[in-house]
Amino acid sequence: MKNKKVRFFTLGQCYGVHGAIAFASLVASSPVVADSVSLPVLTQLAFEDLMQIEVTSVSKKAEPWFGASAAIYVLTQDDIRRSGAATIADALRMVPGVDVAQLDSNMFAVSVRGFNHLYADKLLVLVDGRSAYSSTYSGVHWDAIDTVLEDIDRIEVIRGPGATLWGANAVNGVINIISKKSDVTKGTLASAVVGNNEDVAMVRRGGTMGDNGSYRAYVKYSNRDPSSHSQDGEGQATADDWRMARAGFRTDWRLNAAEALSVQGDIYSGALGEKLNYPDLSVPFSYQRTELLDMNVAGANLIGRWTRKLQSNGDVSLQLYYDRIERDEEPFRETHDTFDFDFQHNFPLSARNVLVWGAGYRYTQDHTQQSFRYGFNSDVKSTDQQSLFFQDEFSWTSETVATLGMKFEHYAYTGLEVQPNLRLAWSPNASHTVWGAVSRAVRTPSRNDTDVNINVAAFRAGDGEIHDIRIQGNPNIDSEKLTAYELGYRLRPTQKIYLDLALFYNVYRDILGTEAQERFPETDPSPAHQVYPRQFANDTAGRTQGLELASTWQVSDAARVSFGYSFLEMDVLAPDGYDITGNSPRHQANARVFYDISKTVHFDTMFYYVDELYPQNHAEHVDPYSRVDFRFAWDASRQLELVVGIRNAFDSQHPEFSSIPFIVATELDRSFYGKLSYRF
Repeated sequence: MKNKKVRFFTLGQCYGVHGAIAFASLVASSPVVADSVSLPVLTQLAFEDLMQIEVTSVSKKAEPWFGASAAIYVLTQDDIRRSGAATIADALRMVPGVDVAQLDSNMFAVSVRGFNHLYADKLLVLVDGRSAYSSTYSGVHWDAIDTVLEDIDRIEVIRGPGATLWGANAVNGVINIISKKSDVTKGTLASAVVGNNEDVAMVRRGGTMGDNGSYRAYVKYSNRDPSSHSQDGEGQATADDWRMARAGFRTDWRLNAAEALSVQGDIYSGALGEKLNYPDLSVPFSYQRTELLDMNVAGANLIGRWTRKLQSNGDVSLQLYYDRIERDEEPFRETHDTFDFDFQHNFPLSARNVLVWGAGYRYTQDHTQQSFRYGFNSDVKSTDQQSLFFQDEFSWTSETVATLGMKFEHYAYTGLEVQPNLRLAWSPNASHTVWGAVSRAVRTPSRNDTDVNINVAAFRAGDGEIHDIRIQGNPNIDSEKLTAYELGYRLRPTQKIYLDLALFYNVYRDILGTEAQERFPETDPSPAHQVYPRQFANDTAGRTQGLELASTWQVSDAARVSFGYSFLEMDVLAPDGYDITGNSPRHQANARVFYDISKTVHFDTMFYYVDELYPQNHAEHVDPYSRVDFRFAWDASRQLELVVGIRNAFDSQHPEFSSIPFIVATELDRSFYGKLSYRF
């Protein structure tokens, strides 16, 4: 443990504030000339351009957002920058239907259309085509994708199933984070954020390589302080600090008139603090509180993507990536390796018929070290999966498009899974689009579901016997299944206003719950105790329904107003009466105003409302909260931007989620920050 701390702080010193300054001095002396491009302002992205933004997440080919047959929302780089978001998870609060809750300084629960949890298992997250979904836990480590926000081109969010194209676990939604190509990030960007609970330094350098290539490289260091209040009734400062050092690169090559190649990669190392609750077999048998200051996390990834345009107006692509994750967390340690291959062919069958098909293969292996509190039946596990998909898009008329797709996947735990969808879109003119969809998606079991052992509580019974409550995996577990019905309408009543409404009705089968098993005695570890196991089982079903509304009004050339609202009703109850719906709010709303006071002075404000939560079978309650953020920016010159901001302006602190087994939730503090960005 000590060696890991030394390695982390050495890396932190290299990539910290002093390291960033040294890196900036180095690249400033490079012969590559920086682009003299001023910082973007709102008016540079016209409202008409917003309506024609092309997305790729719906059909795996470029298409205008306004006519897409899915509930899709696009966060542009302008949205992210002007929101003042500190992380990707924080930026997702702007998307209607996305539930973002911060457990503490370094942990986020993010879901779409319900079922929120620290590891929300029905949401697929992609970063430039690389899956960030953990096949060990069934969820996403949001601390591991704390990338450079300035390098993000857009974030495409599909609310609803995306499994036909993206595969299993894209059940309730897909979040596709797409970075900029390196040829648009030339020059040097240095930025520093200083606040009452965060300090961040970043330097990025981009340029050309020969006549047909471009590159960028970055280093980033962030240090976020622990929360000031915990949710355990003590109201004391906690240990949930977050320190992370990252570095990465991207290169893009135009091999010839038809072929292109991109290679990119990242490496990171950090430490997370937590305030944890532990069960114990010794007196007093209640949860034992431990403060852990350094739970080390690290990882690296490398992605290569080749594309070729065909003479038939189609294209082919081949993507390979490797991803490694190391997490030294109490009460569990893991090393996880993923190798992924993906091929896609897009070609027109006729003037009105376009077919996209592809195949993929993924191999994963994890090594784990376990403890009494949390562990698996085996230390090493390897799995693989194969996939084949097709999606045929047929234009009946210039106004109507029908899409039929099918995904076939073979998994180690459940065998063959088939995930079809049917989508229709009708656009009678440029101001209206009506769409509908019927889809099937599955959430496949993870290693956590099949062979885990989690000791969640211990106590002494009235007869003096020690009882241990244990959750056990089930090797015969099946996939969770969803049949989704969706209907949407996009309206542009004037040249300056658009409205986007989506309705959904979801039917779930075989949702994971637990069943009581026969108790048995155990002597190791001591003292002797009786184990009362509950085994995972597909014993739950239910329905959800709701709506999501998004709108934008271009008030003037200098002002834009956006509004979002979502309503969710869940009817999902396990046979034992345990309510798994309470972690998801019924009502959420957000509003944003981006205002250019002048060409160089900008004022932005964001409002978020989240309804109350009744988690853990109504045992705990999280009050509804409202959050207001302000951001004031001044473009002092074509190269220099100065920003000051405040998050959670009218509330000193509030909780957003309840404590979960082992982890004590904290309250989100009011924060002030200043940011300096310089391009040269």
